[in-house]
Amino acid sequence: MWIAMLAWFALAAVCLIPFRGRFWFLIGLLLLAPSSSILPAADLAADRRMYLPMVAFCACAGVLLESVDRRVIGAVIIAFIAISIRYSLLWIHPDALWSEAKRLAPQAVRPRIQLARALPPEQGLEELKDAPEDEAVATERGRLLMTLNRPAAALSAFGRALALNPNDARAISNRAVALAALGSRDAAIAEFQRALEKDPCLSDARENLAKLGVHTPAPPNCQ
Repeated sequence: MWIAMLAWFALAAVCLIPFRGRFWFLIGLLLLAPSSSILPAADLAADRRMYLPMVAFCACAGVLLESVDRRVIGAVIIAFIAISIRYSLLWIHPDALWSEAKRLAPQAVRPRIQLARALPPEQGLEELKDAPEDEAVATERGRLLMTLNRPAAALSAFGRALALNPNDARAISNRAVALAALGSRDAAIAEFQRALEKDPCLSDARENLAKLGVHTPAPPNCQ
């Protein structure tokens, strides 16, 4: 809480202190406010919310840099170019990108899962061995095991995901997929139907039921 309060205090201080370019700085904050407060982005990494505010922030930077030595500006530009090249080369390869994300946030689940998807299945499973206990991690293990044609092990992984979230219709449906791959048709049908009871609009479960010869019409309110 104290860090958040300090951040708000610093922002308020910058807004109140008169300086060249303050007008453009305030305009930038005004343009940023809708997507960062009233209408927050679903993904914290939604860079598009900065597109319009950056017009004002760049104008503010231009006003502030008018009195700066051109050699300093040139050095800053060269530094930014070097940083851009470094990260452009890093982001070309998904495995390198998510490895860097994992290094910076070792306890985060999303980088582990994305890295496992970027690697070959066997390496992906190895990557998830020491991942934090999480439903999404267990589900990804099951998906990789199904890719490797190991439905028995996948059933265990999907069962773990279901244990972590017993009311998740998708986890139930995933478990049914593994059961069907093991030849347990009746058990798979029962699980798919249970998944549809939890979420009548779960199209994956309905399509898999149809493959097993059980046709279930979708409710009219499902897209």
